[in-house]
Amino acid sequence: MYPFFESIKADSEHGVHNVQKHIDRLEKTCQTVWQQSPSYLQELRTEIERIQVDSVHKIRLQYNIQQYKISTTPYTPKDIKSIVVVEDNDIDYALKYSNRHCFDKHLKLLEPNSELIIVQEGRITDSSFSNLIFFDQEKWVTPQKPLLYGIQRDNILLQNLAKPKDIFVDELNTFSHIMFVNAMLAWSQMIIKNPFFYGNVL
Repeated sequence: MYPFFESIKADSEHGVHNVQKHIDRLEKTCQTVWQQSPSYLQELRTEIERIQVDSVHKIRLQYNIQQYKISTTPYTPKDIKSIVVVEDNDIDYALKYSNRHCFDKHLKLLEPNSELIIVQEGRITDSSFSNLIFFDQEKWVTPQKPLLYGIQRDNILLQNLAKPKDIFVDELNTFSHIMFVNAMLAWSQMIIKNPFFYGNVL
């Protein structure tokens, strides 16, 4: 019923984050899939901007061209204990699909608290839930071609905090830190130091 979704951050200090960018992505998706913009954009904006929370919450906005659905839940970051590198050249997640089978089929084979790093044609792309940024002892770099061009990643590039580049799988052991960023996780909120990477086990 709702083939696409947005995850939007809300907190008590700043309210709802990046409202315009999320609505812009929704509209762009509708233009790509249905060749038109939804008629509910102003109504949607008003409803989202009225949301008030007393702690960090995730707003889940599910939608199609005709209607949308909003739910709000307290947010708890993932507790990542290990990282598994998976090569899968068939994943296409250029749009934020509600159907996440392309990730779930790999995640269900992992141990609890494990996370994916997805490789396509030898290059690092994303994790199952975020864009990735790596520290090479001198600077932060992010994959040139992620699976999804995330809103937080765009913000970070605009602030010149990281540089995009092709990152090949055999370079992973040269990085001292890995950062996970998405709409819920801003710069430096989730960093793993000296990450341990497994081989292509899936």
